Amino acid sequence: MELIDTGWFDHLDATYTALLELARRTNLPLPRQTAGALRIDREVFNHTVDIFATNGIRVRAIRGVFVEGIPLFPGSAIHSRAHI
Repeated sequence: MELIDTGWFDHLDATYTALLELARRTNLPLPRQTAGALRIDREVFNHTVDIFATNGIRVRAIRGVFVEGIPLFPGSAIHSRAHI
């Protein structure tokens, strides 16, 4: 799953929407997103991979750019903890 390809975004959005609905129906909270612990992102990725697996599509890796931290200098798009 190459997240630089925006074609994946619709799948991830649909999964997030399904997780929201499941949380509402079961009255269970979604995982909390915190600095350094991107639990909701991980939950969305895992469910998306599971959905593809049930349709016979194996996702072996997820690759994307994750912007974290603070800008290196004023106005910079480069952040101190950004990673792939």
